[in-house]
Amino acid sequence: MHVLYFNNGSGLGTAKSGGTTRLIETVRRIGERGVTVSIVTTHGALTLFREEKLSARFFLVRASLISMRERNNLDRAWGYILSTLHSFLLILRLPKCDVVYAPSDYFCDVLPAVAYKFARPSTRFVAMIHHRCRPPKQRRGNLLINLASYLFQRFSFWFIARYADQVFVYDTPEGEVIGDYFRSRGVRAVTPVANGITLAAIDQVPAGSVTYDACFVGGLRASKGIYDLIPIWQGVQKRFQTARLVIIGGGAPSVTADFRARIAAAGLSDHIILLGALPSGEFYRVMKTSRVCISTSHEEGWGIAICEALACGLPVVAYSLPAFSFLRGYLDEVPQ
Repeated sequence: MHVLYFNNGSGLGTAKSGGTTRLIETVRRIGERGVTVSIVTTHGALTLFREEKLSARFFLVRASLISMRERNNLDRAWGYILSTLHSFLLILRLPKCDVVYAPSDYFCDVLPAVAYKFARPSTRFVAMIHHRCRPPKQRRGNLLINLASYLFQRFSFWFIARYADQVFVYDTPEGEVIGDYFRSRGVRAVTPVANGITLAAIDQVPAGSVTYDACFVGGLRASKGIYDLIPIWQGVQKRFQTARLVIIGGGAPSVTADFRARIAAAGLSDHIILLGALPSGEFYRVMKTSRVCISTSHEEGWGIAICEALACGLPVVAYSLPAFSFLRGYLDEVPQ
């Protein structure tokens, strides 16, 4: 079997999101079972895949005409458009595959996959949906960006409902809602799937002495609740004046700069440390030197970072999201 992925959502960024983590680990596992994998992707994701030593045949598409660095969300949006158009140009030059796979609902993954299916009708089109974008006024962050995200997801959902042979959703209440959406639009093959973590990789990282009182792991964007961390940590500091919070994750330079400025304005520059995106081994090491993990995300499909924190032995403080309710069932099965 030959599976073709269109993975253009990373643009020029090299941050390892939950969706990218899932792609890397599933590609490794199907490769071990003899499946041939080809991946159409951008420069940022290709850099990450090579760091992870991912075995696949890669086809590079452009996410920028000149720059090799994203400055803001407009650069990322332009990257989505450019990588989609470049993918269209590659369609007839790509190998013949049994399955074409969109690992996200981003239009830069979905539209090329649909185009490939049009060019080779016998190929099965499979799409993975991680979470729903809430209506713009229900999300934190820039209203125009939230509106664009919401509308583009609905745009992609229409194409998925119309052309997908199989839709994967997470086996969580969030996934159930998404699955019902597609079933109501005539998609017969909607399959709940689990997510996971690599326990062996986590266990081989030794636990160090406690350096941080808490850690946050996630992309630096408003929907992850990064701006909630500032008043939260101000409250912590009222009782524990030396408490330190470490933040692991990358984001657009404009968002990162704004976040740093707000931390400084709150007088927390010495107590909230931004490390940026880290390789897996270093990421687990830092996590294991923290006392607790904080998740302020406002919307999630699953929550890989929470599972990783629990595997590192950390208690987790998080908002009560529907996607996290699956953890209660799993934790009930763990011997006390």
